[in-house]
Amino acid sequence: ARRRYIVGAWGFHDVEVLVEAPLLVPRPETEELVDLVAAWWGSDGPARFADAGCGTGCLGLALLNALPAGSSCVAVDVSPKAVAVSTANAARLGLDGAYAVSETPAAALEGAFDFIVSNPPYIPSADLVDLDAEVGEWEDPGALDGGPDGLAVARDVLDRASAVLVGSRRSVWLELDPTGPGLLRAEGFSCRSFDDAAGRVRFARVDL
Repeated sequence: ARRRYIVGAWGFHDVEVLVEAPLLVPRPETEELVDLVAAWWGSDGPARFADAGCGTGCLGLALLNALPAGSSCVAVDVSPKAVAVSTANAARLGLDGAYAVSETPAAALEGAFDFIVSNPPYIPSADLVDLDAEVGEWEDPGALDGGPDGLAVARDVLDRASAVLVGSRRSVWLELDPTGPGLLRAEGFSCRSFDDAAGRVRFARVDL
């Protein structure tokens, strides 16, 4: 992680984003979420979507680059640094006309969207002690700690989704701990899980 912060920018999917500590460095696995969402949406016209917990903006901006022209993204994050960096990234990519970001918690997301994407803090609190020392030194623990079962912020996103999703898709795409999709299904959510390239359960689509 240290080398990436020194570089200051990092390639993610087909875009390059600025990265500043303590925001999370974009992970290559998360690029697979961009591909999943873009393939699911297909050529079904412009998409209106939200990115809950945007960090550097990499997920929403890469999706804008991958989705049909005319798509738009409303991004929220509780970190002022995330708002500043994602705003700068949108401008340097020429996507600022389609990307709006505010310092807002996921539970207060406002708008009307076809779908929501989120890479929330999802590591169960007890597992944080097992993280690499460099991750803990350079990256914000608050962007990693998902509460006792890793789903604290994901539940905020899902609780808010029914109020802001419109149209026929009405789905929330999430990156989660491998235990997350099963826990959501046990709570009654219609949740489909997807493996990453290494065969690890990492992504979920919750249909509302």
